[in-house]
Amino acid sequence: MACDIEGNIDVSDLRAKAQAHKANLAALMVTYPSTHGVFEESIRQVCDIVHAFGGQVYMDGANLNAQVGLCRPRDIGADVCHVNLHKTFCIPHGGGGPGMGPIGVAEHLVGFLRGTASSTSAAKSLWARRRGSLGQRQHSHDSLGLHCCHGCRRPD
Repeated sequence: MACDIEGNIDVSDLRAKAQAHKANLAALMVTYPSTHGVFEESIRQVCDIVHAFGGQVYMDGANLNAQVGLCRPRDIGADVCHVNLHKTFCIPHGGGGPGMGPIGVAEHLVGFLRGTASSTSAAKSLWARRRGSLGQRQHSHDSLGLHCCHGCRRPD
């Protein structure tokens, strides 16, 4: 995927590639705000292009603290957004571990979720249901100890 001179998604290049690969286009993953810390002005257009050619948009919500109060993934056009809490709450990075937070999906994907959660329920995440809030907190603390302190010793 090409970028423009400022490092943002080159919308013309995206459109050309989406057109060329429309028979196999599954999804586009986008970090928002971008990895270089910019709220790309064309994000809605990017989502519209991917949707027009049959794809879904997966938003990496690692930068959620930058979004709070400014925007919502649903309004941007994302179909799936995970909130990986390692940046938002400064905890260990997780791929399903202690840093893994909620995953939000657009209405048309709710039926594919595991468990009983729905867009209208206040159901807790599977992680919290299995471990409980204290269990999740303890797991995060345990992981922090493993990642940060394994092999460390107290200074004299």
